[in-house]
Amino acid sequence: MKEYIKVEITSDDNTVDKLMKQGWEIIATNNYVIEPPDSRTQYHLGLPAKVRIEELREIIRQYEEFGFKGQLLQKIAEQNEDKLEDYTEHGGRPAYGETVNFIKKYEDVVNNKNVNLYTKLDPMF
Repeated sequence: MKEYIKVEITSDDNTVDKLMKQGWEIIATNNYVIEPPDSRTQYHLGLPAKVRIEELREIIRQYEEFGFKGQLLQKIAEQNEDKLEDYTEHGGRPAYGETVNFIKKYEDVVNNKNVNLYTKLDPMF
C-alpha cells in the first residue's frame, strides 16, 4: 500500500492536471449528480511519500552546491567537541562517535552513499 504525505479533493480539471504534473496520483474518483442530467467528478489525489522525499533531497543538494553541507558538518562537530579535520574516508583507525554517526547517516539518507570514516593517523616523523 502506498503512503501519501498529502491528500487533496477537487472537481477542477485544471487542478488535477497541475497536481499530476507535480507527481500526485489519483487515489479515487466519485461521480455525483448535480441536477439531472448534469454530473461532476470529484477527484481524490495523493502526493506519494517517495515524491516528497525526492523533492527534499533536491533541496538538500542545492544547499550542498552552496557549501552549506560543510557548514552543517562543522557545526555538528563543534557541538560534539570534535574536529572534522581529524577524520578521513581513506585509511586510519576506524572512527566512532556522534559526529561520525551523523555524517554516515547524512550520506546514507541524502546521497544513498555508504561511507566509512577513519581517524587520521599522526605522522611518525
